[in-house]
Amino acid sequence: MVAEADGGLVGVAVFGLVAGAEGAAKMHGMAVAPDAQRHGIARALIEAFVGELQRRGARFVVVEFPDAPELAGGRTLLQQAKFVEESRVKDYFRDGIALVFLRRDFSR
Repeated sequence: MVAEADGGLVGVAVFGLVAGAEGAAKMHGMAVAPDAQRHGIARALIEAFVGELQRRGARFVVVEFPDAPELAGGRTLLQQAKFVEESRVKDYFRDGIALVFLRRDFSR
């Protein structure tokens, strides 16, 4: 899914259903152009792909996220978008940097 502004690409979200796991979905990644950040584009992309996943029959979506200080803004954004930490793998990326699984359940 892409976001455009003034005829240019300003954001992208990559997501999909998980094969063989009925109702499960995953966000693989998301990026917003530096000069387009802090304008609500990431939030709009999240809500748009969540809506699309619900239309496709997903019950929830998971994001795998490094719990690194430099990514704290992204984690905060996801938490504000109703994602909650479901689990973590300690020291996954390197000492002190866990792999965190954030999940958003869809109300039906």
